[in-house]
Amino acid sequence: MPRVRRIHSAVTIIGMTVSVITFFVSVPEPHAVSAALQVAAQDNEDAKRSNAKKAMSAIAASAEDNSTEMNVEMQNSADNTGKNVRDKSGATLTPMDQSNDQRDLDMTQKIRKALVADDSLSNNAKNIKVITVNGIVTLRGPVDSAEERKKIVAKAKSIANGKINNQLEIRSSK
Repeated sequence: MPRVRRIHSAVTIIGMTVSVITFFVSVPEPHAVSAALQVAAQDNEDAKRSNAKKAMSAIAASAEDNSTEMNVEMQNSADNTGKNVRDKSGATLTPMDQSNDQRDLDMTQKIRKALVADDSLSNNAKNIKVITVNGIVTLRGPVDSAEERKKIVAKAKSIANGKINNQLEIRSSK
């Protein structure tokens, strides 16, 4: 029996030795590990760049779709380019021409408050230019309908005692 144990022990030792030798033989050289890590890092960076390119392409495609929608909306909205040129010429009153006389300021404020308080008016109507100089009120800007224009002029006339320069324009629908 003792002889069998010794053989068994010897086989166990040989098996462990083979395992240790196999382990050390399979361990790569340090420079091989470094190269493998560099390759893995490069693959990771390439994957990140690829994902970033895909994301940028998706964003660009989405922006192009949104741009097209915005262009359609802009085509349907009022184009003020010509009006802006006209305003710069000095031929028409702009908010910068508003008088600093307290009576003129009070009149402008009362008209503006009346417009904002009227829930039947559109945002366009509520945002018209109200300019008062020497007691004369100039109303300028786009409104959505002739009915809105009549309401605004009536409110302004009642506050300004009829001294109104009506330059309101009915916004055309395209």
